[in-house]
Amino acid sequence: MLRYGIPLLFPVLLLAAMPVEAGWPRSYPGQEQVPWGRNTIEGTYRFTGNGGICHVYARPNGYVFINERGERGLFASTPRGFLQLVRGRAWNPGMIVRPTNDEYGRTVLRFDVPGSAPTFWVSVD
Repeated sequence: MLRYGIPLLFPVLLLAAMPVEAGWPRSYPGQEQVPWGRNTIEGTYRFTGNGGICHVYARPNGYVFINERGERGLFASTPRGFLQLVRGRAWNPGMIVRPTNDEYGRTVLRFDVPGSAPTFWVSVD
């Protein structure tokens, strides 16, 4: 019996001795893990195209973006880690937002519209 048990224990001991890599921190209930480092993108931003001030507010169903002209758009999270426009008259219906961080650690929102060059909002908070 012992000669059958020892070979089975070897792989278990080998796996137990291997170092474990740390992954993404686990989120708490109700807390969404996001790839851009912060759990919210709420704040004040500067539109790099014209220097205008823009705002982002968290809502239970997504984020309300207010551009430098005061136009509102509702964006919702997608499973692929970006935000997609859900509602907004003055916004392009195919618009998506990819939150990232720049080299200074600031949140940067990249706006992509099919057929157009991307535009950017940079956090001023």
